[in-house]
Amino acid sequence: MTGVFVVVEDPPNAAVDTVAGVETVDTGKHALQTRWTRLVRSAQPYLYLTPAVALLIIWTYRPLAQAAELSTYSWNLLPTTPMVPVGSANYRRLLELPDVADSLWRTVVLILGLLPFSLILPVIVAFATRSVSGRARVIYQSLIFAPFLIAPVAGAAVWQWLLDPGAGIVNRILGSDRNWIQDADTAQFVIIVITGWHFLGFAVLVVSAGMAGVDTSYQEAARMDGASNSQIDRWIVLPLLSPTLVFLALMTVLLSAQWTFPLIDTLTQGGPSRSTTNIYYLLWDYGFRTFDAGLSAAADWSGCRKRLLSMTIDFGRLRGHLMLGTAALVCVFPIYWLFATSLRRPGDVYSLAPVPWPLSLANYSDASEKVDLLGLLGNTFAVALASSTAQLLIALLASYAFAMYTFRFQKVLYLAFVGTWLVPFQVTMLPNYVLLYQLGLINTLAGVVMPTLCSALAVLLLRQHMAGFPKELISAARLDGRSSWSILWTVVVPNLRPALAALSILLFINSWNEYFWPAVVLQRSNAVLQLGLRSFMGTEGTDWGPMMAVAGMACLPVFLLYVVLQRHIVDAFVRSGLK
Repeated sequence: MTGVFVVVEDPPNAAVDTVAGVETVDTGKHALQTRWTRLVRSAQPYLYLTPAVALLIIWTYRPLAQAAELSTYSWNLLPTTPMVPVGSANYRRLLELPDVADSLWRTVVLILGLLPFSLILPVIVAFATRSVSGRARVIYQSLIFAPFLIAPVAGAAVWQWLLDPGAGIVNRILGSDRNWIQDADTAQFVIIVITGWHFLGFAVLVVSAGMAGVDTSYQEAARMDGASNSQIDRWIVLPLLSPTLVFLALMTVLLSAQWTFPLIDTLTQGGPSRSTTNIYYLLWDYGFRTFDAGLSAAADWSGCRKRLLSMTIDFGRLRGHLMLGTAALVCVFPIYWLFATSLRRPGDVYSLAPVPWPLSLANYSDASEKVDLLGLLGNTFAVALASSTAQLLIALLASYAFAMYTFRFQKVLYLAFVGTWLVPFQVTMLPNYVLLYQLGLINTLAGVVMPTLCSALAVLLLRQHMAGFPKELISAARLDGRSSWSILWTVVVPNLRPALAALSILLFINSWNEYFWPAVVLQRSNAVLQLGLRSFMGTEGTDWGPMMAVAGMACLPVFLLYVVLQRHIVDAFVRSGLK
């Protein structure tokens, strides 16, 4: 019998049965799925970065370019007045103004005066903390950190009270009647000291974090070679701390204007005799007092461009306690005096008794009749919560992309975040103000929040924490089939909870204490606590009891938050090993 054998070929892309166990492969579909998977994976870091990059473009780089454009026009900020092109005339006018050269020199003096508070004293205090261990170290660090929690306007109020020529405790102890704030010879010094007092605690925590990141094997090797503790500190620890010290130096140079503006605006208004007017306060004056947008933009761009060994155990501990105790006393006393004054009876406000007794809430009752404390607290809380929450979420997504992915233009985008540090906020204030005016958001809380939704510093700090995250956990999660989004929220975030808690608290404190931008957008209305306190100081400047009560209310919520969560702040900074 003759049979016929017919071979039927499989059509293209048809399923093929294999001998090794019925594996079905659709080649075309598989290739399409592979390309789609690769495309999704390659797009993931950009998707995480999109909110942060978009906000940086809208609120930093776009206004930076617009500020350059505005510097070539003459305009008084009124929408009904045309912008007149003047070329480089604003820059020529700027160079001819005698105030500019003087304000630039005062800015240099300000920065040089702040460097001991941001570099020298923090290193000394951080080294002293090594001789103190356990709970005592945490207490000292917390007390020294306390002034950083004080709102700048509240700090200005308490120092105005301490330095008052007639009733201030400083002059009463010295037997003097000097007006430290309104004396041209001392006003700049006072601004530097108050700013340094405010920033010292933060700088100490940063230096302590840097010291925690120093590899102890270098120090042990040096001790085996016979090196003394002082030699180890000088030749090993300090050089390894150089990145941390550079970071603090850059913060001092780039943020000194933001730190000092509330003090200058509330205490001296640039005087006396322009002795406290730096370049940034000068451009504020041009932009929002004289309404010369072109000259202010030219000044913006100019400011942006300038920019004993045998007794080591016992004696060492005693010396550490003495140094830290002195530093803690200096830091905490103004805060204590603020609350002590606010809790005295109105007739005892000028008393030098260290303990207010009997306690009285009369000053708080008087203050609540003059300002809407509850309304101010509510508005300030809403602004701080919205701003800090958005900053944390956006920074979390962006830092996750930078730390966990390798992608094209990664270095360029990272430098774009770092570059925002080189742009003082005053440079972008006019273009951002104009944009908010066009959007109808002037004199609204939304206008205060929108330009602050992204914090480049938060991105950089979180990226550093994520860079040290164990990659084994990420690999294990991927083997379990988890998506990138799931890994972020179920693996990364739970393990970074202390760092996220510390950062969120710092972002909230920074937003709560913000003064400059609300003063621009809200046009001096009393919508937030800092402006309300500033207005109170202007109208009730000699009524010290109620003024200290308002200042105390401005500080109390942040203090309560810190008391509850201070362990997260100190531990996250010190254990992170900031490099």
